[in-house]
Amino acid sequence: MDNSTSNMIVTVAASITGLVGAITGLASVWFNYLNYSRDNVRVKVKALKGMKTFSPGKGSSKENYLVITAANAGRRPVIINKAAFVSLKSRGAGISSSSMIMGNQELLEGKAIDYMMDEDGIDYSDVSHVAVYDSVGNEYRYYLAPWYRRLFFWFLDVTYIRRKPLQAPKSPVKKGD
Repeated sequence: MDNSTSNMIVTVAASITGLVGAITGLASVWFNYLNYSRDNVRVKVKALKGMKTFSPGKGSSKENYLVITAANAGRRPVIINKAAFVSLKSRGAGISSSSMIMGNQELLEGKAIDYMMDEDGIDYSDVSHVAVYDSVGNEYRYYLAPWYRRLFFWFLDVTYIRRKPLQAPKSPVKKGD
């Protein structure tokens, strides 16, 4: 073997070693990023409409419920305070009484909690999304309305076409007082 062939083999071996090092280094950075991103708080929210309760021997109830499920998909525990739905037209919201009764609930890794709301009085054509709130104030959403309806009402809000401020409902006034 002459000198030029041995130089070429060393050059090719050095290039291959550098390429393998670059690939393994990038793979290591990617896996560490995935590990880091899993360490953050992630809450997945789902909503089921028209659910009924069932008791053996009694059958199912007549009331329909909206069931809001909050699940911790991250590694860090999170404390959930309340669950609610937000309307499109009135920009108001309805809060789940079961979330207020149960109080703060700590969700550990892989755990979930369900909140029930009676569907009487809920107009789903007006509901934008359901949301759960943690103790820090973060909001985790599950959208019920399609994107184009939410975009339309967002446009109305941004362009100030709807200028009505959010107000509490007025109590009925008795005549003759």
